[in-house]
Amino acid sequence: ATTVIDGMRNGSVVTAIDVGSTAWLEGFTLTNGSGRAIKVYPNPGQPSYYYDYYGGGMYNRNASLTITNCTLKNNSAIKGAGIYNDGSSIVITDCIFWNNLAINSLGIISVSYGGGIFNLDSSPTIANCIFWVNKASYGGGIANAYSSPIITNCAFGNNSANPILPYGGSGIYCLGSSPIISNCILWDSISTEIGIYPYESGTP
Repeated sequence: ATTVIDGMRNGSVVTAIDVGSTAWLEGFTLTNGSGRAIKVYPNPGQPSYYYDYYGGGMYNRNASLTITNCTLKNNSAIKGAGIYNDGSSIVITDCIFWNNLAINSLGIISVSYGGGIFNLDSSPTIANCIFWVNKASYGGGIANAYSSPIITNCAFGNNSANPILPYGGSGIYCLGSSPIISNCILWDSISTEIGIYPYESGTP
C-alpha cells in the first residue's frame, strides 16, 4: 500500500454508504482516522446525547465493495478502529491492520469493540489479512455482533482485549454471531484469543 490517505484525526478516513459490489479500494494506507461521529442518546425519550465515533480508518453502512492490498494503521474509534461494518457484505483481502485502537470519546479503552474490524449485522469475507498490535476491550483483532463473517487464512498476533473480561477475545470476539474461521493463526495476545459471549445465541 504505497498511497497514503491521512485522516489527520478528523473523522473516518474513507466512508462508504450504500455502495455496491462494483466498487473497489486497492493499494492505499488509511491512517490517523478518528471515526464518524454518531449521536448516542443514553436515556430514551430524553433530548440529551453525546457523540461516539465509529470506523476510524473506514466506515461502511449497507455496502458491499471490495477492499484489497490496503494497510489500516494508527486509527481510533470506539467501534471498529480500523473498519466499521454495519449491514454490509464487504470483501477484505490481503490487508494489514496494525496498531489500531478502539477507545471511547474520552480516549479511554472502557467498553470498545473491534480494534481491527467491528461487524454489526454484517457478513464480510476476510481473507489473507494480518492483524497486529490492535487493541479494544472486546475483540482486539475483530469483534462481531449478530454477524456471520467468513475469516480465512488470517494471522492475529499481539492483539489485546481487556484481560479482566473472561470472554474479551484478543483475537476475535463474538456476540450472537456465527463466524466461519478456517486456517487462521492466533498467538501472543493478551486475554483469551477467541471470546464468545455466553448469553447470546451463536455458533462460531
